[in-house]
Amino acid sequence: MTLSSSSDKPKRRPKNPVVVGMTWLSIVSFVGFTGFSVVQLFQSALNFGDEEVAETVSLNEQLQTQERGYEIVLEREPDNVVALEGLANTRMEMGDYEGAIAPLEKLVEMYPDFPQYQTLLQQAAEQAP
Repeated sequence: MTLSSSSDKPKRRPKNPVVVGMTWLSIVSFVGFTGFSVVQLFQSALNFGDEEVAETVSLNEQLQTQERGYEIVLEREPDNVVALEGLANTRMEMGDYEGAIAPLEKLVEMYPDFPQYQTLLQQAAEQAP
C-alpha cells in the first residue's frame, strides 16, 4: 500500500450560503447575549448595596408585623403555644432577647419536660443585656 497523494484528497464542496449565514448569526447572537449578561452582572453588582439596605428594612418591617400579630393572638389566647413560640422566635430574630424571655418562661412553665424551651430561654437570658 502506498501513502495517499495529494490528488487522492476529496474535493471541497462549495459552502452553502444558508449554512454560512446561520453560523454567523449564531456567533453574533452568542457574543451579543454574553455581552448583555456581563453588562447586567456589573449593573446588579453596583446596585447590590442599595438592595441590601432595602431588604434589611423590609425584613425588620416583616418581623415587627409578625411580632404584633402574635401579640394580638396572645391577648385573646394567652396560652396559645404557636403564638408564644412565634413571638419568642421573632423577637430573637430581631435581637430583642430580653423581650423573648417572657414568652419562653411561659412555655417552660407550661411544658417543663420540653428541653428545647429551656435551652432557648437560657440562650435568650445570656444574650439579654
